[in-house]
Amino acid sequence: MNKAFTLIELLVVVLIIGILAAIAVPQYEKAVLRARTAEMLVWARRYWDAQQAYKMANGSFTNCLNDLDLDYSSAFPEELASSSGCVTKVGSGQHGWKDIQLIGGGGSPRGAVWGPSSPYPGHGFGFFPDKEPWGALVKLCAPTTSNEAGWRKIIKSMGYTRVIQGNQWCYAQYNLE
Repeated sequence: MNKAFTLIELLVVVLIIGILAAIAVPQYEKAVLRARTAEMLVWARRYWDAQQAYKMANGSFTNCLNDLDLDYSSAFPEELASSSGCVTKVGSGQHGWKDIQLIGGGGSPRGAVWGPSSPYPGHGFGFFPDKEPWGALVKLCAPTTSNEAGWRKIIKSMGYTRVIQGNQWCYAQYNLE
């Protein structure tokens, strides 16, 4: 008696595995994106709270990350921009979609954003000092405009839908209330 599988049986098993993978992979990718955006949201909130504390003590916001009572060095070990001892931009040091940057100022929104090598470069969470509400950020300048629909989908999947009107430095800010 032959104890081998037939070609049809093998094809059916491969087909079932393919169908399961087609269902599972997009759900996995969605879960990964939610986890990354949640991490950015946490850092943006920490940054916002530290900025508020700094403003209460000094009367204004600061562009320098190192002026804030914020321990970012373990999560963002890579210094990306600084001037005269003022650190304005740090990165996680990772590549691709794992790359997150914390931005303190220098003509850009303040908060946590995906780095330039991610699928959503410049998209993240933060605030504009002259528009104190903080929320989701989407970079509207080329070449990232093609990612706006995907980022809106991520934001909507997290339950955030209201938009704060106005653009600044090629960004639009989505409210998280």
